[in-house]
Amino acid sequence: MTALGIDFGTVRIGIARQIVGTDVVVPVQTVKPEEFDKRLADILAEFSISDVFVGHPISLSGNESKSGKLVRDWMNEKEKIFPDITWHLIDERLSSAQASESLSQLGLSSKKQRKIIDERSAVIILEHALAAKRKS
Repeated sequence: MTALGIDFGTVRIGIARQIVGTDVVVPVQTVKPEEFDKRLADILAEFSISDVFVGHPISLSGNESKSGKLVRDWMNEKEKIFPDITWHLIDERLSSAQASESLSQLGLSSKKQRKIIDERSAVIILEHALAAKRKS
């Protein structure tokens, strides 16, 4: 299995990928939603991606929020466009906070973080997914 992690947003989508044969995850880029399908097709052509893990916003109480339903609907649409890929929702609670914290520790200002926080969140989402797969 080689996987992608996706941090979906209505303004930006962060993408991260697993390095083939390892559990190492690297950021790919942040794209606008209207550019995502083309970029994903390019990534699929370049790498042997079998699975895509999409961050699923769940409230701290464990319930699906409005944004969670939006992500689920978006992913269902992508499953139809890219049917050869196995799509998964993964709990993304606190991934943005973790991403912001790690970027702050690097000394990046909020303005600089804005440009890369979505792909950093995608890295965290995919790292959590791979860790969960190892445990199962």
